[in-house]
Amino acid sequence: MDYNQDQIKVLLEKYWEGETSLAEEQALKTFFAQPELPAIWQEEQAYFQFLQQEKSISLTKEVEANVLAKIKPQRRSLTRRSLVINLLKAAAITLVFWSGMTYLQQANSIENKILAWEDKYEPESPEEAYRQTKAALYLLSSTLNKGTNKAVKSVQRVQESTKVLK
Repeated sequence: MDYNQDQIKVLLEKYWEGETSLAEEQALKTFFAQPELPAIWQEEQAYFQFLQQEKSISLTKEVEANVLAKIKPQRRSLTRRSLVINLLKAAAITLVFWSGMTYLQQANSIENKILAWEDKYEPESPEEAYRQTKAALYLLSSTLNKGTNKAVKSVQRVQESTKVLK
């Protein structure tokens, strides 16, 4: 099929954009395989001739063996890497499991201490309950009074300081 220069320009634009069909690419290859083309097509002709030459080159068995020999150790290292990653995952899962078990044991221990305290201080009669409640309220009252006394002293110091500054 004969193409004029405008049609070749359109096909080349489509080719460089990657939008040509296989038939259009074949037409370009055929056009640029001609021995004598105008000077404006020399760069494109050299490109298509280069593609044709590279297509005819095949690897020897030695080159293929060398490439495969270099690829195989990489596969081993990928296997080692995946093994290390899997071991790290297992270690992380074990750590989370161990932490959870430790937390549950501590929570259970605290609960047992609370239950033991409740059993230890369970009053046996209403009079004993009254005495224990009275003692707890006295302890609370004395602690609050100490805090109140300290607060009153601090307020008095502030008042004295403000009198001096006036």
